[in-house]
Amino acid sequence: MKYRAIPRLLVAVLGLGLNSCGDEPAAASSTSGSSLSLEEVMKVSRHAGRGNDRLRQMLDFAEGLDASEVEAALDQVIEHNPAGRHYDLLPMLYHRWCELDLAAALEHATRQEGNQQSASVGAVVGWWAARDPDAAWEWFETEGHSLEMASPGQTILVGIAKTDPEKALVLHRESEAYRRSSNSDSPAFLYGTWALDDPAAAAARLDGEKNASVRMSATNSILNSWSQSDPDAAWAWIQQRPRSEERLFAIGVFFSQSALNDPSRGEEFLAGLEPGYERDKALESMVSGLSFRDPARAYEIAKRYSGDPVEDAGLLYSVFSSWARREPEKAFQVARDELPSGRNREGLLGQIIQTTSQQDVDLATRMLAEIGTQGELGFAVGSIARNKAKENVEAALAWADSLPKGNAREQATSEVFSEWVADAPAEAAAGAMERAKDDPGSNLPRTVLGGWAGREPFQAIEWAMENAGEDRRASLVSGLIMPWAQKDLPGAVEWVTALPSEDKQLKGACLGQLAYVWADRDPEEATAWLDSLEPGGSRDQAISSYAGRVYHRDPERGMTWALKMEDENQRNGIFESMARRYLASDPDKARAWIEENPEISVDVRERILRP
Repeated sequence: MKYRAIPRLLVAVLGLGLNSCGDEPAAASSTSGSSLSLEEVMKVSRHAGRGNDRLRQMLDFAEGLDASEVEAALDQVIEHNPAGRHYDLLPMLYHRWCELDLAAALEHATRQEGNQQSASVGAVVGWWAARDPDAAWEWFETEGHSLEMASPGQTILVGIAKTDPEKALVLHRESEAYRRSSNSDSPAFLYGTWALDDPAAAAARLDGEKNASVRMSATNSILNSWSQSDPDAAWAWIQQRPRSEERLFAIGVFFSQSALNDPSRGEEFLAGLEPGYERDKALESMVSGLSFRDPARAYEIAKRYSGDPVEDAGLLYSVFSSWARREPEKAFQVARDELPSGRNREGLLGQIIQTTSQQDVDLATRMLAEIGTQGELGFAVGSIARNKAKENVEAALAWADSLPKGNAREQATSEVFSEWVADAPAEAAAGAMERAKDDPGSNLPRTVLGGWAGREPFQAIEWAMENAGEDRRASLVSGLIMPWAQKDLPGAVEWVTALPSEDKQLKGACLGQLAYVWADRDPEEATAWLDSLEPGGSRDQAISSYAGRVYHRDPERGMTWALKMEDENQRNGIFESMARRYLASDPDKARAWIEENPEISVDVRERILRP
């Protein structure tokens, strides 16, 4: 914001002691007709919706301070500035101080810490760069680049670019200090600054950039303003560019901005394009940009200029998503009545229902009932189920049970339980087990316990150990070991190791999960653990899991460990499968390794290498 000089109000010397609550400074004494105290101005600052009157009150206050008063006021504002709520008042105070004593204001700003340093230095440097950018840049090169949190180089370069953009580009490219302190290498912001004054010159300079990604980001910056200030000139420049990916990108930017700035003029440009990929890009960009402002008009443009907008479901996705947020019933009616039947229509109707369910789940339910649950509507069914479950789990389950048997009902039930387990995991797990007791193939308990284990793996495992039947316990518990091991490998190893050896199925399955995780985390350490396990079927399961995991990174290591399994049939089956895959991917290396390895029996070697 650029501040103009205004008559200074006579403001009394501020009394800056804290009030008894400690949240705001005490009210300043008022002499010489001072209109607001610091306490009052800070209250004004917190109310962002008061428009120009609010800004005028704060600016009048700042303009009435002398150097000592403004420093004291800043200290109080910074001390009582949680979450940056005085984001407008702070730069006004710093700008006033810069007018009185730039050096003191800069020293004060650089003394701040963390995000406050960034805000304070930004305020001072912004004022300085607007008035004497060369001096500000000299300070940046010698001192400013080393600030821990603030990165003022970009602000100063913008100030330089307003009068000498070529110089700013050279400094951006050649300054070692800027490279060390900046998070971005792109000069696009300088082209954007240049384009505010002379977009044609900025665009002409683009060809001097060797990097394509720089040219494209700079094109975006230039066209953002040029397409608004002089769309005819901007479009003429685009038309003169050689046909390329960069020209197509420029067309997209131009029509996105046209949708925001002047849709009628943008449609005139669109109508002048011949059918082809450039018009497709222009249409996509304009429809997407206009969707957020006027989805009904965006839909009409899509119909007018696309041969079959429904075939390109992506063209209408943003239209109906935005429309459903504004006018869900109208969006649903248009999609239902005007779009031709097919998967894309179903998908768009599902998107409308999904969006509607987030704001009016009862309306979304009625929409779904009208068109049924068949086809591409699973995600809409799931969204309704989730939002119903947030209000009432029992009612949500009753609704899910009312759906026809099939994928829609299963998905709705799963989504309800996913919401339930987040709030009451033990109750949700018990409900899942109850529903699955007559269906051995049901994945519901595994899904619910998996959701619980993502947050509290040990509690989920303990619950499964106590409540899962013998027919499910091994598969359920072993499936929960992996998320636990990924969070706390030592704890998971200790628990699994303590499992009784008699429960071979459970222990073997759990050891296999540990080996899988450990193989990714530290393959060498995992082998020492594998060697420490007692021989038997449980160790074989762990070795099989480890060997299969490491094979993808190191086939010979995987096969070496597969050969350590005790059970001959399992060992030969796993090893031979790996060996044949290795022969297919690297025949010469695999054959040499197989022929030279003494651990491979003669009959196995012959079987593998037999033509």
